[in-house]
Amino acid sequence: MIRTVALLLLLLFSGCRASAAPAEYICRITPQAPVIDGRLDDACWKDAAAPPQFYELGVGGKPVKNATRVRFLMDGEALYAGIEAATTPGKLPFGRERGRDGKTWYDDCVEIFLCPSFVDPTVTQLCLTAYGAMMDLRRGPGIAPDAAIQWNGAWQAVATAREGGWSAEVRIPWSDFGVKPPPRGWVWRVKVGLVAKGYPNAMWPRNESQGFANPECWGYLIFGDPNLQENPGFESGPPEKGLPKEWVAAYHAKEGQGICSITGEDRASGKWAGRLEKTDDIAWFPVFYTRELSVQPGSTYELSAWVKCDREFTMRYNLLGKAGAKRSTRLPATKGWQRVSLEAVIPENGVEAMSVGWQLLRTRGVILLDDVVIRRLNEVTVTQEAVAKPHPYHRLEELASRTSFKTYALLQGADGWFQGDRVIYKDTSTGIETWMLTRSAGTSTRHSYMEISPWNADGSYLLFNSGQLGKGSLHMRADGSAWRYLDFYASSPIWDRRDPARVYYRVYRGRDKTDLWGLAVGNVLTGAREVTRRFDGDIALWPMSQDGEKLLVREAFPDPDGKMRSRLWIMNRDGKEGLMLDPGGWVHQSWFTKAPDYSIEFEWEGQTPPGQYCISTDGKVRKLFDQTSGHRAHSPDGRWVAVMAGCAIRDKRTGELKAISDEPSDHQTWETDPNWYCTSSGRYMRRVIAFGNETTQLLGAHNTALKHSTYWSEAHPEMSPDGTKLGYASSMMGDIEFYWMVMRRPDPPQNLRARREGKRVHLSWEPGRYHKETKGYLVYRSGASGEAGELLTPEPIAALTWSDTPDGLAYYRVTSVEHSGLEGLPSNEVCAFDPWEGPAAVYVEAETGHYPKPAVEVFDASASGLYAVTLGKLRAPPPMTLGANLPKAGEYRLWIRARGTGSLRASAGGSVLGEVRCEGKAWQWLAYPTAVKLDKGEASLSLEATVVGLSVDRMLLTDAPGYRPAGLGGADRQAPAKPAGLKAEAAGRYAVRLSWTPAREPDVAYYNVYAASTGDVAAVQERLVGSPAEPRFVDWGLKPGTTYTYRVTSVDRAGNESPASDAVQAKTEALPARLVAGLKTTWNTTLTPSVELSFTLPADGEVVVWAKVQSLDGSGRAPIRLELDGKELGRQSIPFSYISIGHGGPVLKTWLWSCFRPERANPAPPMGFPVKAGGHRLTLTADPAAKVLFEEFVITNDLGFVPEGTVNFRVEP
Repeated sequence: MIRTVALLLLLLFSGCRASAAPAEYICRITPQAPVIDGRLDDACWKDAAAPPQFYELGVGGKPVKNATRVRFLMDGEALYAGIEAATTPGKLPFGRERGRDGKTWYDDCVEIFLCPSFVDPTVTQLCLTAYGAMMDLRRGPGIAPDAAIQWNGAWQAVATAREGGWSAEVRIPWSDFGVKPPPRGWVWRVKVGLVAKGYPNAMWPRNESQGFANPECWGYLIFGDPNLQENPGFESGPPEKGLPKEWVAAYHAKEGQGICSITGEDRASGKWAGRLEKTDDIAWFPVFYTRELSVQPGSTYELSAWVKCDREFTMRYNLLGKAGAKRSTRLPATKGWQRVSLEAVIPENGVEAMSVGWQLLRTRGVILLDDVVIRRLNEVTVTQEAVAKPHPYHRLEELASRTSFKTYALLQGADGWFQGDRVIYKDTSTGIETWMLTRSAGTSTRHSYMEISPWNADGSYLLFNSGQLGKGSLHMRADGSAWRYLDFYASSPIWDRRDPARVYYRVYRGRDKTDLWGLAVGNVLTGAREVTRRFDGDIALWPMSQDGEKLLVREAFPDPDGKMRSRLWIMNRDGKEGLMLDPGGWVHQSWFTKAPDYSIEFEWEGQTPPGQYCISTDGKVRKLFDQTSGHRAHSPDGRWVAVMAGCAIRDKRTGELKAISDEPSDHQTWETDPNWYCTSSGRYMRRVIAFGNETTQLLGAHNTALKHSTYWSEAHPEMSPDGTKLGYASSMMGDIEFYWMVMRRPDPPQNLRARREGKRVHLSWEPGRYHKETKGYLVYRSGASGEAGELLTPEPIAALTWSDTPDGLAYYRVTSVEHSGLEGLPSNEVCAFDPWEGPAAVYVEAETGHYPKPAVEVFDASASGLYAVTLGKLRAPPPMTLGANLPKAGEYRLWIRARGTGSLRASAGGSVLGEVRCEGKAWQWLAYPTAVKLDKGEASLSLEATVVGLSVDRMLLTDAPGYRPAGLGGADRQAPAKPAGLKAEAAGRYAVRLSWTPAREPDVAYYNVYAASTGDVAAVQERLVGSPAEPRFVDWGLKPGTTYTYRVTSVDRAGNESPASDAVQAKTEALPARLVAGLKTTWNTTLTPSVELSFTLPADGEVVVWAKVQSLDGSGRAPIRLELDGKELGRQSIPFSYISIGHGGPVLKTWLWSCFRPERANPAPPMGFPVKAGGHRLTLTADPAAKVLFEEFVITNDLGFVPEGTVNFRVEP
């Protein structure tokens, strides 16, 4: 099975195919149906397409000697087949009269197999003998094997036998399949088998097995014409009015002007061509579209045309239906007339039609079109495994039930650090391991922006902007286990690329004509800080140069005419002196190009001409290219820039655009490897392979801004220094928080070596390819090659050497461990003895090999290194090759870990190993039947799939008799012991404190805490509330007077989770007297400046006020001043961002429950306003500019109460 996203687009500039052309037959439409008499003398059969060639069954099957011809026709009522079969010369065909559904296969016969759907594998089989005996059956999901023969269709057939052969005509009504007549260009799978006594059984198309029912053998019946688009070359000529036949245009009065028409002055062929002319530089209209074309689910379509355009243009397609989507790709100017193609995959459900269009974006010009082809690609795989639709908050249901009242005092330790909010869960769409790092209790905590890293130089700390305890800088340990506020507020922070403790930031100096700022440098460990430079205007800080020598500062200030202008400063590392550059206008974003010359790339804000520009240290400005790249990221080598819209990159030297996929790309990050980058893509995150076998890999769903959003709820992805983690912001749990996906394991140490001195074994190695985040290394020893082994270093060691005294034969492997706690794949294995003693087991990751297109690397959370290779995601590829470094000569057997349905052929060292068959979606280890003698050193492996869609995770070469790999192969599969000693006690009304006995295993990485407020609790994601690093945890945001049940598990570095502990319970303290005073009071602030609310509190306590409110003017600002019994409580802002859209303000006529409560500046209580028992008067006064409408208020002393309605960003399923 292929694991794929719902939509895929590939950019092609050639018509080549990586596999043999599929067996296709065009079923033409006949205006006159044939008479079903078996004679084939109707005139319509002469108009049918030529019959295909039959081949003997088996590998290398030859064309049949007994010439047999089969033709197909169609009309609005039925499918017709005409058969002319040759048998033994001079003799009548073999067979006899039989009843319906008899054993027709014993006679000379033809069997027709039809499968109308590429989603439903149900097959209809029709068998007709030379004497007219009929057998039919239907096989498919939900049809019991013994029930297949019970199906009887309404098809008709007449056969006529003669010496040396027979003929027949067949009529199969569309009603037999429960479908309407297939539209033009639709395709069914078909195959025809031939049985003739005295001759080998034969089939069209070629069938390498000995059975007609071989599921890997299909031809394709194309109805009407392969091209879905009628009038594809505009040859119907100029219309009397309007647009050419079968074509439409999209115009917009405000977003672009132009016209779509046809022309005879310049065309690729024929007399006419389509012509789109855009006459202004505004937005994106007009668009020249095909008509809506009916498409088949689970199919891939070629969308191609001859195009002539002297500038970049956009080709797009719209998928129509419940799962509809719009996809567009920017393409480079053509060199005269040039055929340009896209490929689009139609999901398995939810799309009924498609239209294809061409347009120019924000530029005047002309596009000429001719010979448009929209056709199904029948060489693509016909089965796809759809990605699961993600749950809006990944089934963290128990966590979602927690309130936003955070008991900070209970979470803070004696050292001033707070308990981390880390929750480690599995993404519900792809299974990727995802870490939720913060829970902000009604505020937000997140990083600054894409390409501005929250990770420091060595990945040991993170820094966020937070509002949890007032506006501040939240400093977090790399594993998310604890956090604290810095002593200083680091606005617009930029980490130093060399010193892990050093951060640059800006400090506010006051306001004159504009905001005035200073540049400061601080130390996050000591708290030391210094203002190093003062500026005349507002400044923003941008990431340092790649070598860590320079800092980029953008200064904004008004010129004498009041227009905003910018200066760009290349500051020295000390932050005191720098080079000032004048870009000649007001700059929006500015970035070091990552080239070694400290050049800066920028775009002007609201000025013309548009485009991307570069300024060098000599002050010279040059245009990189005409197009604005939007939310862009520069490759680490400085040559390319990843742009927004579709997944594409642009060469900064030549302006060349390289399109990779039409999947949307919102914000990019490109920090680690020059060959790949990451992007936010709608609700998903994707990894984009930009070079080699270009593709996009769906990582998981960030689920931010699913309904309402603001600028700061955008994901803004940013990868960690070594590219192992993809960080992002998400509002999925209600507030804007920071998350990361584990998209790669740390690179393994390289070149592990062993040197023996007496009984001592000395190991040495080099760091992995990327190792900025490496904290240290773990050394493992095993008594057998290829096994996980015993951990010798409970804590990571920083050195690149280790010595051991083994007791007997020993094998060693080393892994890298990050400051985050992530452990990588093991290094190469070494033996304590040289030469190698004992059997060897050598594992090889499939993705490290060479796999020609169309094979691609795919993300798979269940693969050993999180990636596998799909051998032909769309087409069967040539063989893939890998190298395995064998430590000794021997007779080796090859194992592969694979999944899918089909066969895989292999060879090693030039020797053929045979083939194995893989069955099903689950990973399975398969052994090749033949062992092969291989020499010590590099051995070459080759693997070839017989069908598309098979995936390979890793391979094993071993000379160990009876060795059988399991799981991931050579990995730790032993889960930790069940945690013991779990205790739970109430910590007031809104929290429970847990503790348990620390795990004994040295490789335990963290614990998972599961909770439930009703009944028992299972160790499932729905009940997960925390993943602490220490054997203690405070569960906060609870309801008073409620019993909670808990269980805890231990999780080791390999991801093995222990059995759950015994359950314990704790009941939070109850309120002595509960108040939930609902007041139906309407207050329109444009009519009345204030409102007074009265309530009676039954006992001393804390109260908060919930207010149901909406904006009347779409403004996001509406300050409200609160007074209690004449004493001011402070000013409150309404969090209208919870009901806003994009960069705009709140949606009108949309209600929000806003909670008025004290602002927190320190961990100490109270969480609500302290109020004595008795009657009270609460006065709310609106700022004169506030235009809001209140409908209802709730005053309560129950901080576990949450009103029904919108209270934050979270979207319920």
